[in-house]
Amino acid sequence: MSRKLPASYEARHLPVPEIEKAGADLGLVCIKTRIDDDVQPLRHPCDKQNYEEQNIIVDSSGGAALLRGADLFAPGIVTCTETFVGDIASIWCDSSNDPQSRSGKGKSKFILKGARFPIDESFRSQLVFLGLGKVLIPRSDIFCENPVKTGVAVQMYRPVFDCPPISNHFLESCSSEAMLQNYASVKICETFARNLKHGAESTNQELLDMCAAPGGKTTYLLNRLPNEKWYAADKPSRVELLRKNTAKIETPLEIISGDSTKLDFEDGKFDGILLDAPCSATGSRPKPVNVHISERQISSYQKLQRKLIAEAVRVLKPGGVLCYSTCSVRVEENEENANHIVSKYGLQLVEQNSFNPFSAKKTLVKGINRIEVEGDLIEDTIGYYCALLRKAE
Repeated sequence: MSRKLPASYEARHLPVPEIEKAGADLGLVCIKTRIDDDVQPLRHPCDKQNYEEQNIIVDSSGGAALLRGADLFAPGIVTCTETFVGDIASIWCDSSNDPQSRSGKGKSKFILKGARFPIDESFRSQLVFLGLGKVLIPRSDIFCENPVKTGVAVQMYRPVFDCPPISNHFLESCSSEAMLQNYASVKICETFARNLKHGAESTNQELLDMCAAPGGKTTYLLNRLPNEKWYAADKPSRVELLRKNTAKIETPLEIISGDSTKLDFEDGKFDGILLDAPCSATGSRPKPVNVHISERQISSYQKLQRKLIAEAVRVLKPGGVLCYSTCSVRVEENEENANHIVSKYGLQLVEQNSFNPFSAKKTLVKGINRIEVEGDLIEDTIGYYCALLRKAE
């Protein structure tokens, strides 16, 4: 990592960040993120002067990707000024333009695809400055009859929030195999692993990762517990990504393509099940402010989660363990579901752990909440919840 990372910073303003070994027994490396307090926008998209200075606007999903170290791909651009190759442009996020909720009624209005500048003054407060980038694909190739649909359109040069640009391609170029994961995923996997039967009690246990794609937790567990019989399930549209990410692991894995609420397994088949349920992802970070999650959306997620829970309990062997997890910080998706499992199905709650970074001290920096988590660097991760439950014998 220390040999490869400097190349990724050749086109960036800040020097290479510190790399620290953390959780040595788990094979983890931690890289510090930073905020560039000095970077300033060339001009605001709502300003009517200085037309020679370039602006690019992305939606909240694209903004979150940029905050996590990505460059800007062509499909992610909502609109931009008359950019040319080589221009340095200010990158802005329309924080009210959330692809998951913008079609709903009563949502905040957002900037439309291809909108012309200056942007209407009513949008000023919802635009968040993300940094400066170098244009690789001009506006004329993006907003035209046959637009460019792939490729990096803007290479981030000086982001406000400097998250290392570590992609799967970067990891594949390293001398040893690795996979990018949040530490929360590791914590969830370890909670599951340590509560399974071990030693003489463990005889080729059958284990299921029930909503496995893209495969981060699956690969970790395949490495962690290579002597068990593993299954991983997800819907057909996500299975290919799961296959790709687990192909490098030698541990045998049976992949099931289908609806995880209707698994084709007999009752009581599995000794252990990891159910990392689809959720609102309200624990994800970094991300732009003003993310809109309606109560209706939360209710919809909980309904799906409980369908998955019911199926997990059905195929779980008596005495087996169910590890239920989300990357949400909402009680409806977390503690309420754990209590539901106990009260409706009679499982015993063995342990639960969670982290809500948004309850920590925070400072608003250029429209981005800077969260100050005390303690061990490795514990400063995304928000998550994990409950370990055991089925009665």
